[in-house]
Amino acid sequence: MFRGCKKSVSNEDLKKCTIEKIMDYIKVSINYELADVLFPLDKTTQFQVSFNINEKGKAEDISAKAHKRDMAAEAIRVLKRMPKMKVPGTIDGKPAKFPVEFLMTIYF
Repeated sequence: MFRGCKKSVSNEDLKKCTIEKIMDYIKVSINYELADVLFPLDKTTQFQVSFNINEKGKAEDISAKAHKRDMAAEAIRVLKRMPKMKVPGTIDGKPAKFPVEFLMTIYF
């Protein structure tokens, strides 16, 4: 559960909120100047990120795919610096790893 998400909602809503908060974090943390340099004729770019949230609520096993290697490296850098989850995910009441994967579009 990412900070700012309410625990009282359903698990599906909690997952959706967490993904949205992670995307918001990426949007405010990404280096838009780098994107502008890498894609001078474009106004947007997309990248695919995947990672696990470990038992302690920290992102690990981070990977990214983008049209340019430097953009993928930037997405990985940002995710490595992401704060821990407020509450790690659990299965049967015990902390567990959870995979996260999404396609993200940024506008610059």
